[in-house]
Amino acid sequence: MTPGLRSNPLPGRPPFGRRPARFGLVCAAAALSACTLQPPAASSLPTLPSQWSRAPAIADPEVPNAQAAAEWWQALQDPGLNALVQAAELGSPTVARALARLDEARASAAAQGALAGPSLRADAKASRGTQSGSGQPVSSASASLGLAWELDLFGGLRHDRAAAQQRLQASRADAQGTRLSLQAQVADATIAARACAAQAAVRREDVRSRRAALQLTERRQAAGQVAALDTARSRSSLHDAEINRVSTEEQCAEGEQQLVQLTGLPLAEVRRALGEQAAGTGRAVPEPPPLQPALPATVLASHPAVVSALRSADAAWEDIGSAEAARRPSLSLSALLGPTWLRAAGSWARSSSWSLAPAVSATLWDGGRGAANAGAARARHAQALASLESTLRSAMQDVENALSLAEGAAERERLARAGSAAAAQLLSASEASHQAGRMSLFELEDARRSFNNAQLALIGAQRDRVRAWVALVKATGAEAATASDTQGPT
Repeated sequence: MTPGLRSNPLPGRPPFGRRPARFGLVCAAAALSACTLQPPAASSLPTLPSQWSRAPAIADPEVPNAQAAAEWWQALQDPGLNALVQAAELGSPTVARALARLDEARASAAAQGALAGPSLRADAKASRGTQSGSGQPVSSASASLGLAWELDLFGGLRHDRAAAQQRLQASRADAQGTRLSLQAQVADATIAARACAAQAAVRREDVRSRRAALQLTERRQAAGQVAALDTARSRSSLHDAEINRVSTEEQCAEGEQQLVQLTGLPLAEVRRALGEQAAGTGRAVPEPPPLQPALPATVLASHPAVVSALRSADAAWEDIGSAEAARRPSLSLSALLGPTWLRAAGSWARSSSWSLAPAVSATLWDGGRGAANAGAARARHAQALASLESTLRSAMQDVENALSLAEGAAERERLARAGSAAAAQLLSASEASHQAGRMSLFELEDARRSFNNAQLALIGAQRDRVRAWVALVKATGAEAATASDTQGPT
């Protein structure tokens, strides 16, 4: 026998020649971890209409303006609105919840990603006692380094990672949708508050006009020129105007309180922001940019609600693969390496140990639980697809409704502007006639009230047009704001 070589292995230890075979099996198992039971999720949107029913066929912008979409309200050029939106985003509990859910989804995705690799664990312990019989003190210490790794034979872990990533993207889209909804609420409330303040000013002017008419009527009654019925009619008209003024001012106060609730700012800060308006516009509310949404496919592909539903459907598809993989055998690998120290009778002894243990686990019978879990995953995927279809239809309907509202509001503003111009011309002619003595004060005040009513109608139409633009931005996921900067007016 050649010195230094042993013909027989140590007890419990396989011959050297068999080790490559064992490690070859481990390597082969690791290679099998690339196998999956189904392809990755690749859901896509169904065929969509080529254009919106209430918008002309247009081409999508070549380079989307992401900044315009993120800060779409800047297109209204309203400095007070900018401050209110910023305050709302900083203090909104709804946005805070959405961002917390996003952080949770990000952490879950990171945790699922960590399961793909091995885990390394270190342990150390020490003890001191007496030896049985002799009563001699004995000290011992040990340290170990352990490795555990579950090999992904059938892609279950890979599907779990993919599902977590899909849910992370869905949470990111949900957070985007939450912020857009809050921004739209603040913009809508700000526009309504501005319009209400302008209408309240018209109401106060109407009260002043009718009070002047009542004073004139009372003087004429005292002179015997008119009957008491005319005075009563004039007084009743003044009371109606006062009621309308108070009602409008109450609505304005409610609108301010809504902004307090949305932004978390004190009422004084909200009023200060509402006092900031773009100079030189001559309008009670901002002028909206041209309405020009992108094509349906572009809008819906980036719509937060649609993206969230699509990613949720993909996550449900990945869950099917994970449930199917859970029914197959699993292979895990564990290793342990560590020294041990022992002190007895005044001397130390050291020993080392190691182990490598692949393990295969398979469920022989579970009463149909695995099949039921896979069936439940398929059912959840079917539900997610149905939710995606429902979300698509709702999103398309919201855009069509917003376009319809915008079209009607634009037409009403055109008519109200013409009516206001006619009422202003009538009032100017009436004032000239009254100064020339050809028209009574009663007739002049009637012309003034007609002008005030025309002003109220114009302010309401302008308000509705801007609110329709905000509704369109929200319905398109801010895509309308992007397209408005790159397309011409409709």
